[in-house]
Amino acid sequence: MIEDNIEKKSNQHQSSDNQNLSEYKQLENMLNHRIEFGKIISSISANFIKLKPEEIDNGLNQALKTIGKFSDVDRSYVFLFREDKIIADNTHEWCAKGIKPQIQKLKGVIIDRELPFFTKKLRDLDVLYVPNVDDLPEEAALDKEHFQLQNIQSLIAVPMVYEDSLIGFMGFDSVKKLRTWSEEDVELLKIVSDMFANAIKRKEMENQLYESEEKYRSLYSSMNEGLSLHEIVYDGKGNPVDYIILDVNPAYEKITGISRETAIGSLASELYGSEDPPYLEIYAEVISTGKSRQFEIYFPPLDKHFNISTFTPKPRHFATVFNDITEQKKIEKELRESRDFNSSLLENTPYPITVIDADKTITYVNPAFEKLT
Repeated sequence: MIEDNIEKKSNQHQSSDNQNLSEYKQLENMLNHRIEFGKIISSISANFIKLKPEEIDNGLNQALKTIGKFSDVDRSYVFLFREDKIIADNTHEWCAKGIKPQIQKLKGVIIDRELPFFTKKLRDLDVLYVPNVDDLPEEAALDKEHFQLQNIQSLIAVPMVYEDSLIGFMGFDSVKKLRTWSEEDVELLKIVSDMFANAIKRKEMENQLYESEEKYRSLYSSMNEGLSLHEIVYDGKGNPVDYIILDVNPAYEKITGISRETAIGSLASELYGSEDPPYLEIYAEVISTGKSRQFEIYFPPLDKHFNISTFTPKPRHFATVFNDITEQKKIEKELRESRDFNSSLLENTPYPITVIDADKTITYVNPAFEKLT
């Protein structure tokens, strides 16, 4: 009897030890998993920082592949909303071996209509975690049907948010088996989601900047007017004393006869060979007041007449847009001289002359005509 009790207690201790060992191993595995997951995310983050805009799409696909393999899922993906925030496109995807890609089928999806339960969660900026698609509630019937058509057993979707605005979501599907995610995993996925959102927006903004610069450069290069950018030079007392030419367009070269290489980086007083920087007071006033100016001048160093518009794009800087109006001024002078000559003929001719308009009204009589009356 005593021996039986001793053996029973021994078995109980052995069972308890085995349980404790199992729990310890389980905890150790969880910690190792989280450490490895953290290392992967750190590596992805470090890589994203170095990516050029044109490399970001490939970087996202590689990150989806790395996380998908590590997490033992069958499909990982990114959806991005269009500007209307209603239609979304599957833009990036990774699939495990034997899993059929869905990316080409999932373009122009009206998410709210196709997946109402799913979308409400996302629009509330909540993570949608579905350990078992079969257990989805009745209000998620449409979502459930959609997931089952893709043979999805488990999934998790994390909203991608940029400046408090939902721009898309990142998801992971398990097709071959049920898959659970710990709270720690979900928090790490949120970090990845933020990284993705920042990378996508950085690419978008840099592309927009590039397109804007290209449009500006195209206009800058093709316009007929001369364009030059300058920076004012001040003395120690803050008084404007000169200005530097920062950039010029092709029309500037054509109109002035000064090459871009010669102009850029030069002081205006030296470039134009004038004792004082041309029209410095006007340009300094434009910078100090922020108000644009337009004026016509004759510029002796180039023996040309110009119509100049000037404005300030930022502090200490001004831009000039100008036309060569030398020919126009020449024609105006010739017309004035012609009028003066004709007027002199009319005034001095001994023959009486009258000018009558279309209404048969006399508008002019010369001195010879006046003598007759």
